[in-house]
Order: sequence, then structure tokens, then C-alpha cells
Amino acid sequence: MRHKSWTCLVNISWLLIILTIGSNDGAKRVSTTSTRPPPISDTLSETMSSSSRRERMLIGAFNMRKFGLPKIENEAVLDTIIKIVKRYDVIALSEITDRTEQAVQRLMEKINLASSKRRPYHYIISDRVGRTNNKEQYALVFRSDMIRVKEHFLFNDSKADSFAREPHIIRVNFQGYDKDVVVINIHVKPTDAVIEIDALTDVQNWVERTLKIRDVIMLGDFNADCGYVPKKAWKNIRLRNMEQFNWLIGDEVDTTVGKTNCAYDRIVVTGPYFSDGRVIPHTAKAFQFDNVFDLNETNALQVSDHYPVEISIAIGRPKIRVRASSSNSHQSSVLPSYLLIAFLMALFQLVMPDVGVLSIRINKDNNTSDEEEYLLPDTSRSTNLTGYGEDESGRRGLRDQNNSSLILESDSNSESAEEVGSTTESSSTSQTKSSRWTKIVPEWARKMFKSWF
Repeated sequence: MRHKSWTCLVNISWLLIILTIGSNDGAKRVSTTSTRPPPISDTLSETMSSSSRRERMLIGAFNMRKFGLPKIENEAVLDTIIKIVKRYDVIALSEITDRTEQAVQRLMEKINLASSKRRPYHYIISDRVGRTNNKEQYALVFRSDMIRVKEHFLFNDSKADSFAREPHIIRVNFQGYDKDVVVINIHVKPTDAVIEIDALTDVQNWVERTLKIRDVIMLGDFNADCGYVPKKAWKNIRLRNMEQFNWLIGDEVDTTVGKTNCAYDRIVVTGPYFSDGRVIPHTAKAFQFDNVFDLNETNALQVSDHYPVEISIAIGRPKIRVRASSSNSHQSSVLPSYLLIAFLMALFQLVMPDVGVLSIRINKDNNTSDEEEYLLPDTSRSTNLTGYGEDESGRRGLRDQNNSSLILESDSNSESAEEVGSTTESSSTSQTKSSRWTKIVPEWARKMFKSWF
């Protein structure tokens, strides 16, 4: 019984080792796919800690102030605009007045000449908008490795006619996020600022109801300050008072070039994507390009009378290697135990070479159902057993077909069994030597290893 227990342990040990190696090898072959990253904590300290280990996407909005061919032909102005646009991964542009669209095309050519070929910029441009002959266009410039644009169109405002320049609706997919996000680019008419900013709530409701998208970022020139939106008017603006909307650019931010100090340009977000900590704290601001590029007021105003506004979004997967899950860690820690058990079993079989890995159970007496165990030497694997019998001394055991060997039933007679079976053992010396590998590794395990390697 003791030997059978050891035999079972040997087979179980090898089975566990093979299963462990197989599972580990399989895990190495599985390729990981980009999935939604784990949300950053809402607490500031944890948010900053997590964000510092992740990729950032810089999103901006810029009113280019009558952007057309004259600005393209002014090298100093063009150089500054290129630097501004290249600063961002995604930037929403407004007040493009060139009817031929050549200004935007030439700008993009210049930008990509100055950019990495591995990460070129792309753009989309809207139809012309406006109630008067002085129409303009929106554009979105972006790196294709950061976002993918699925569709874009102007909001249909024909019934309410709330907007002088209809918002540009852009359906995109951000890197590392498995749901769509809608970008709304807007240039609000100054004298109708209160009405149009409030009406953006209706646009967001339409997006959620029709497109089934909750994650929305609204950005652009809201004209949301100074004389255009008096302080007492804010209470009538739903976009400002509803808790679901987060105004990232505050009223205290100066988004204008020159002596004015007004927070005209804004970024407003809503939806789970922007509420679970992806907006990196302290990154929502106006980019004062005149100070950065050392421009005087006159030269800065030739570029635009607005500063770009921007935010940084944490995207993608962590840059550091993620530790294995608890189940994998447990599997790795158990592997040395399997090896230790296998080593002990192999050592036991080497010390006791006459004990094989196979055992049989037979009826001792046809008149009883009692069973006893009989261990076979390794040489018995090639021997045909004829049945149960006795030798001349009355000892009971198994006989082979030549009646030359008797395997005794009792462990106490094991030494006599070795003497009786010496004839068979001496006639198969070469097989006994070659069976040492068999004793250490069961045959089924050797076949499996051979099929793998």
C-alpha cells in the first residue's frame, strides 16, 4: 500500500508539472490587446500619481481670427501658427474664412513637413456656416494615432435656429477607450452668447438621445465673458447650472491677446469618460503664445486675438509593466513545490530501483471479495503473468508464463521474492538499466514531452 501511494504521488507530480509548464507557455503566446485603461481615482493625489505613468493627449481649441491666404503668405505669422498647432495632439480650429480651403491645405503641408513622418497630422473641415455672406468654417487637426474620426457634420438647427454658426459635430474614438466620444466645435455669436451657450445643452441632449453617446466635449470660442454674458445672466444658462457639465476653463482665465482680460474661450465636458479622473488636474489653461514665443502685442494680434485653450487627457495603458494577477502569482509560487515533490519521488525510485510505477490488484481467493496489492518489479512489465500460485515452500504469489519467477504477496517476504525472481532479473539486465529513465519519468509524461519538444 505504501508503494502504491508513492507511485500515485509520482504520477500526480508529473501531471502538475506538465500542466503548469503548458499553462505558462500558453500565457506567453497570448497577445495582449488594447483595452480600456483602468480609471484614475477621483482623489487628486492618486489621480496625479496614476496620470504621471500614462500617456497624455493634449486637446486644444483655437479661434484663428479670419484665417486665410494672407496669413499663409506672412512667414512670421505662419511660423507661429505652425508652432501652435503642432503643440497639440488634437486641436479644434474656428473662424477659417478662406473660401478656397487652400489656406488650410497649405498649412497642413507645412505642419507635416515639420513633423515626424511616423506621426503625421490629418484634418477634417466642415461646410461653411453663417447667416451672412461672411461665412466661415470649422476644422479639426489631429494625430491619427491618438484619435480616429468616424463621422462629422453640422448640427441641424433649422427648426429652432438658435445658432448663427451651427456647431460642428465630430464623432471620434480616443486611443484606449472602447466607446465613442463626440467633439463639438463652436463659435458663438457675441451678441447672442447667452442664447447660444444655453442651446448647447439641447445639442448635447440630441447627441445622447440620437447617437447614444454620453461622452461629449464642447470647446471653442463661447464669447462667454465680459459684456457678452453679464454675471446676472449665468443663472439662465442650463449648460452652466446643470451638475452634469464640467467647465474646465474658469471665469478667471484670460483667453484674449492684448489689453483685454476676458474668458471668451471655454472647454466644457460631460459623461463618464471625463468624470472618472481622466482630465489631468492643473492642465486646463490658456496657452499664451505671445509670452512663449516672445512676441509683442502687435505681432501677436497678427496671429490672433485669442489664445488657444487646452486640457490634457490621460489615455492609453500604463507605461510601467503591470504585475501579474494574483492567480498567476500563485501559480508561479506553487511551481517550486511541484519540482520538489518530483525530485523526492525520483530520488525514491532511484534508491529503490526494483519498485516500478505500476501496480495491480487481484483477487486472492475466488471465494472472497477481499483484495490485496502486489507490486511488480520493472522487469515484470515485459512478462506475461499466468495467475496466482505457490512455490515449493508454500509461499503464495504471482507466476510468469515460464514459472521462473514468483512475486510474493507480503512485504515481509520481499527479500525472498528478490531471490526467487533473480533468474528473470539477470536475463533482462539491459532492460533494467534502460528502465531508470522510465522510473523517473512515467511513459505518458515522456510521450507528452516528446510531442512538445
